[in-house]
Order: sequence, then structure tokens, then C-alpha cells
Amino acid sequence: MDTMAALALATEKPTPDLLDRKPYGLDEKVPISAIMWRSILGQAAYQIAVLMVFIFLGADWLDLEDKGRVHYTMVFNTFVWMQIFNEFNARKVNGEWNVFHNIHTNWMFGAVMVITVVCQVLLIEFGGEAFKTTRLDLVEWAICVGLGFVALPLNLLLHFIPISIFTSLFGMCFGHKTEYIGIPDVETGHGSDSEDGEGDALNSAWASPDPSRRKKKKVKGKARASSDSD
Repeated sequence: MDTMAALALATEKPTPDLLDRKPYGLDEKVPISAIMWRSILGQAAYQIAVLMVFIFLGADWLDLEDKGRVHYTMVFNTFVWMQIFNEFNARKVNGEWNVFHNIHTNWMFGAVMVITVVCQVLLIEFGGEAFKTTRLDLVEWAICVGLGFVALPLNLLLHFIPISIFTSLFGMCFGHKTEYIGIPDVETGHGSDSEDGEGDALNSAWASPDPSRRKKKKVKGKARASSDSD
């Protein structure tokens, strides 16, 4: 499933907006922005909470055999559907509200989603002893898919959490200096987001290029220039 997701997301076509973003050299680390951390931690917290409740309380709530085949099949199915819907969120990682924007331009993404869903249905309905799964009824399927679907509105709710919380938290914990990687504002030159407009703090990052590498790169450039002149 990870391979399929990587294929779907890696085939997204480049947009003109990429020309407004800061370039990174081959010897520089591309940082994880504060927006990405917000999404990662928010979705992870939701998934962990749902799975823990499902594992320890789901059998009683749904009148299932505790740790039985149906119980664990629903846990597995719910986990997979949360990843499927979160793949749509992963299409937009810079604070965009509409994760479905231009989705029709990437047929590969749609094909991968269809293949993933079909494989998951076959795995649940016909996996049997090979995958330790069992068939689910319509209500059980609705519960699994519904819990997975929550990842989409959750992504919208996460937009209302101030980015400054994450910049402060990671600054205190790891002492990293922040670097703006967002779209530069035409008037101020500072990073800002094209849709959210939350300002500089929206696109803070935790990793900055190593200054020593820049010096080495400059030295190599000067040496090459001098050899060419000779």
C-alpha cells in the first residue's frame, strides 16, 4: 500500500506555483514545514485514538467477539481506509483548503486509488485464512469506511490550529532555527501561503542548510573558475 501511495503522489504534475517557491540544492536538506507537522501530528493522533478505542472497546460497543476474527478484520479495515482518505490530504501540503484541486489532471492518482480500494475489498471479502480476515456486513463496512472518511474533514479542522504552536513547541524541544519555505510575499519578501494568508509563521521549517557545505561549494566554484581562466 505504501508503494501504491508513493506512486500516486509522485505522479502529481508540477504547477506554475512551484516557480514561486524557494529552490533547494542537491546538497541541502528539504525541511518539513510547520504545516506538514500539523497534518502529520493531527492525523496520527486521530488514527491512534480510533484504533486504540476500537481494539479495547470496539468489541463491547459493537457486540462482537473480543479479539475475534470479525473484530480484528474491522480494525485492519478501518486502518486501511484512514490511509486511503488521507492520501487525498497528502496531495496538498502547503495549507491549501481544497485537496481535490486539479485531481482530474492526474489519471495515475485515480487509477491507484481504484486499485487500492479494489484490492482492499478483495482482501477483506476473500482473504480468508491466508490473511486472517473474514467477510463483513454492510453496517460493519459503513463503520470502517466512515471512520476513514473522517480524515478529510479533520484536515480542514486542522487548518484552524495556529502554526505558531508548532514553531514554539519544536523550537523549545529541539532548538532548531526556523526557515521560511513558503511562497514569498511580493511586497514584503517574507513567506506567506497563497490561500490561507496566515503569514510568515505558516511556513516555518526545522532544518536549515549547513553553512559549511555552502562554503565548500563556493570554494569549488572559485577553483573551477580559476582553472578555466588558466
